[in-house]
Amino acid sequence: RFLASLEAFRDGRLSILDLSAAAGSVASTLDNSSAPLPALFEDADSQLELAHFTSDQADHANEAERIVAPLLAAIDAALGP
Repeated sequence: RFLASLEAFRDGRLSILDLSAAAGSVASTLDNSSAPLPALFEDADSQLELAHFTSDQADHANEAERIVAPLLAAIDAALGP
């Protein structure tokens, strides 16, 4: 679900605040057995929301990519080869 939201953000169909909400939603559905993913989603949620309020809209795409990079790396690692 988060990856679909990220794609929609990249396509301009969602705002960075919408992407933040998607990360928060996923974080709340994961349990601690899938560590470190819940913490990474929570961190992305708060950082994306902060970026919404503290950066220019023109910078939102770059900020979002920077913020979600560690999360995407962890998802890739969790999925394995």
